[in-house]
Amino acid sequence: MKTKTLATIIILLVATLNTAFSNGRYEVGFTLYIDRTAPEYANEAITGELNKSLDSVNISAYWTDNRALKSYYYESNITSSFVTSLAKNFVGNYSNETITAINASLEGRSVYFRFHSLDLVGNLNQTEYKSFSILSQSPQYFNVNQSLNIITQYNNITLSSYWTDNFNVKNATLQLNATGWVGETLTINSLNSWSNFTYNASNLGEISWNITAYDSVGNSNTTEELIFTVQ
Repeated sequence: MKTKTLATIIILLVATLNTAFSNGRYEVGFTLYIDRTAPEYANEAITGELNKSLDSVNISAYWTDNRALKSYYYESNITSSFVTSLAKNFVGNYSNETITAINASLEGRSVYFRFHSLDLVGNLNQTEYKSFSILSQSPQYFNVNQSLNIITQYNNITLSSYWTDNFNVKNATLQLNATGWVGETLTINSLNSWSNFTYNASNLGEISWNITAYDSVGNSNTTEELIFTVQ
């Protein structure tokens, strides 16, 4: 235990050698300083926006220390819970990190982060939490189509729409006003894709339909209504 204590004291002390000539001899002395000064930061900044999958933001802060900076790491809830990064050695005075949006379930959330910085003797400081928001947006549709406008009873008709989302189109559901129709859902899980449904026309008369798509956090959008006739 004594050895460990001595090692800690040596790390924390900075020695200055002083020499003087007095009464025909040199006198040597040491001035010892205990470094308890933590790094200081300024200019904490965010550059960029997370509006769609694989967008990135850069976060940074400028640090100074009375002796020398050693390393830094950051903590963030970009993965839904707070986690810390691996430590990186300082190159210059900036702590820099790039955060990329890869988790579709985080759409619409606020992301918080802060930096931690250590100097050569282990003094620690951290920035205040800063935050940015990930854009929440409903799926968008294009090219709503039906393969036929008039169809013979018990024949098939294809009903479709093309979807895109800033993070993920999770699924799409076809709605019909036909008797006995209970709905059909198609799993998509893509940034963009067609939703194609096949309906066997058992009901006579005019049938109206539309398609609703959902993203990973429940945002939804519904196409305009189209009509086909079964005779």
